[in-house]
Amino acid sequence: MTTVRPSGGSSGTRGEDRPGRRLPLRWLVIGVLAALSAGSAYATAGQAAAILVAVGVAAALHKMLE
Repeated sequence: MTTVRPSGGSSGTRGEDRPGRRLPLRWLVIGVLAALSAGSAYATAGQAAAILVAVGVAAALHKMLE
């Protein structure tokens, strides 16, 4: 008896390729949103608040997008 395998699952290259492409997009989204929120915090409260907000937003988005 022969077993039939799906064409995409037999080589394994398709599943390995996705995380490599997803990581830069994920960090782009995190960076842009952290920069936007830091910019608004800087305009409102100054440099120290902008740094704290940027780090906090980046950490939160990193956890959320995992």
